Amino acid sequence: MPCHIARYRNTTTGELGWALSHNGLYKIETECTTTEEFINNARTQAFAMLESLSNFSHYKLNESDIELLSPITKPCRILCQGSNYPQSRIETGMKPYDKNFNTIFHKSDASLAKPDTDIIKPEHVQLLDYEIELGIVIGAEINDPIEVTPSNIGDYVAGVVMAHDVTARDIQIPQVQFFKGKSYRTFCPTGPYLCLLNKDEMHYLSKFHLSLSVNDEERQSDHSRNL
Repeated sequence: MPCHIARYRNTTTGELGWALSHNGLYKIETECTTTEEFINNARTQAFAMLESLSNFSHYKLNESDIELLSPITKPCRILCQGSNYPQSRIETGMKPYDKNFNTIFHKSDASLAKPDTDIIKPEHVQLLDYEIELGIVIGAEINDPIEVTPSNIGDYVAGVVMAHDVTARDIQIPQVQFFKGKSYRTFCPTGPYLCLLNKDEMHYLSKFHLSLSVNDEERQSDHSRNL
């Protein structure tokens, strides 16, 4: 079963911590402070809690005191693939299936923010855009070229996280500045959960329905199988 992990701040005590989300939030006893440390050192513990959650009822948190933070911590590398859905290529005037290469760019990790953050628009920016994204969280150190296949992807991917890729289009388009137009502070709300997957659950990567609404109006809807 996928394991949903939250990073939180207790608004009463100021405590920062990690929690398992399953019909409530359950504190995970760990000294990990970064996502990398959690994946490397507390992942097994989290899955063990999920399998016997009734034994951890005393770790259940009072959610009225809990502020959910981004489950992805800084510093980190945010590597993005642009125009990754046929529908998005149609919207930008491209032929949907002519592209045979990946458009790769970065967002600064300064843009990372908690999932319910208020997005702060710089005064000189007039055209903000929204894009829902499925973030793939790498869980292994990669130092050499590798070929990732359906049979070995579980060796490298720890799980997934939802991200909102906010863009200042009036910076990105006329200045041809992907990094600049996408990296302002608060331009990457992330979470609320890091969904950890076991190796035999990687098939879920092609089974996610993603949607985004603005003021309760659906603006984006697609399926990860179309990536």
